[in-house]
Amino acid sequence: MGCTQKVPTDSAALIGEWRLKAITYSDGEFRQMESGNRVEFTSTDIMESIKGYGKRRYSYSREDNVLVLTSGADKVVWSILSQQQDVLSVETPIGVYQLVKH
Repeated sequence: MGCTQKVPTDSAALIGEWRLKAITYSDGEFRQMESGNRVEFTSTDIMESIKGYGKRRYSYSREDNVLVLTSGADKVVWSILSQQQDVLSVETPIGVYQLVKH
C-alpha cells in the first residue's frame, strides 16, 4: 500500500539461533536452503553461517523493526517483516530470509 508498516517485535524473542529455511531473492526467485545454514542473534551481534559462504559476524543496532548492521566502514539495513514465537521473516539486501527458531 505504499507505506511502511511497523511490525511489533519482541527483542528478547529475537535472541538465539535461527535456521535459515529459505530465501526469496529480490527478483522473485525462491530457494529452499539445506540444513546447517543459520543466523544467530545476540543483543549486540548477528552471525550468519551459510554453506559455501562461511561465517560472517556483524555488530548491529536496532530501532523498532530496523536492524542496522556494521561491517567495517559499511552499514547494511535488515528489516524485520514479521516475527512470531518460532518464525521470523527478515528483508536483507539479497532477499527475504525465512527463519525458524532452532
